Amino acid sequence: MDTALFTGLSGLRLHQNYIDIIGNNMKSRRDALIVAAALAVGLGIQAAPPNAFDVVPQALRILVTDGIVMGIMLAMLLNIILPGDET
Repeated sequence: MDTALFTGLSGLRLHQNYIDIIGNNMKSRRDALIVAAALAVGLGIQAAPPNAFDVVPQALRILVTDGIVMGIMLAMLLNIILPGDET
């Protein structure tokens, strides 16, 4: 019981450290939007039912059904499209 509690708390602290790292590197609302959109798409795809992508052609299905791939692709696309700070 104590080991499970310790493991859970240390895992929680690890996630808190990652959130702190991400939060400290956010310099603008643009950065926050890119991270939020990428996470939302990635997690949304992972939570979708398996047959949700049956209409996607087989050649693209391996890319579209992977939340990590789609989240990264969206983050890269938004980083190119959204105007950045010119400082």
